[in-house]
This record gives sequence, C-alpha cells and structure tokens, in this order.
Amino acid sequence: MQCIHCNSAILTPLFCDSCNKVLEVAPNMQNDYYAFLAMPKNFEISISHLESQYLIMQMKLHPDRFARKSEEEKRMAVENSAFVNIAYAALKNDFSRAEHMLLLAGIDIKDENYMQDDMEFLDLAFQWRELSMTQDQRALSKLVLEVKDMRAKFFIEFSRLYNAKEFKDAAQFLQKVRFLDRFLTDL
Repeated sequence: MQCIHCNSAILTPLFCDSCNKVLEVAPNMQNDYYAFLAMPKNFEISISHLESQYLIMQMKLHPDRFARKSEEEKRMAVENSAFVNIAYAALKNDFSRAEHMLLLAGIDIKDENYMQDDMEFLDLAFQWRELSMTQDQRALSKLVLEVKDMRAKFFIEFSRLYNAKEFKDAAQFLQKVRFLDRFLTDL
C-alpha cells in the first residue's frame, strides 16, 4: 500500500507515518480489520501485540492531533478512529476474529448451516443437554471443563483448516464453537 499524498509505503490504510496524514479508507478496505491495525492475518495472534497496535493507532488518530487541520481531516480522523475501535473489539475476541477471517474469505456462517451433517457432534450435544439438567455441581463442573476443552480443540482445527484454505470446513468448526458458546452461556 502507498500513501496517496506522498507515495510512501504505509502499514495501514488509515494513516501515513511519512507525511502524518489521515487517509480516506478505500471501500474495498473498510472491512479488513487486520489491515487497520497492521496485524498479520492469522487466527493465532498476540493479544499484547494487538493491544499495542490499537494504542498506537488511537494515538495517531486522536482528534487533538487534528485540531488545527481541515474539517475533512478531522472527519477522517474520527471515522478512522471508529474503524480502529471496531477492528480491535473484533480481533480481540477469538470467535469474532475467526468469523471475520471467514468473511474476508467470502463465507458468512450466518448464511448457511455447515454442521447439519455432523451427526456425531449433534448426538454429543444432545447428551450434554441431558447432562446439563443435573443438580450435581461436580458433574456440571466436569461438563463445563469438557466443553471448554472441546472449544479449544475446535479453534485449533479451525485455524488448520483456514490456513489450508478449506474455508467451508473451517466454517463448520466455527459454527460448532458458536453452539458451544451458547451452551456454556445457558449453563
């Protein structure tokens, strides 16, 4: 990417470090949260690095830095700061980060049921529902740990499949994670 003002290489479509200008975000870049925060497009990210990138971008786009600039630059700084907030919130959460990655690959898990043929998982989910009706706190604690462990394994598999560009299979695992999250919330 290059700055439209000075032609310098830029790390993010929001701001140029060379000429200190806020940049108008191109429509095709408005949904790439990784680009906003200059983060590599991976599921496995360092949350501390994400937080650092977030703080750097907020500092660069802070409205006080543009108090003496044109109304257009002030407007773009506010808009880009909002983009950074949205991107940070999405990438900080493992589920929304995975969902965002699939959206970048052209798959919206809300549009289709990718796990309808997984009878083994559906049977296990039914067994868990039955177990969740117990009043035995020890059994419930064990169930919660089992579900959380499976959730972590599903994210590992999601990442592997996504990296292999098997996006529909990755979507199936993400839908399973969504089910597990809802199940844990209901407990």
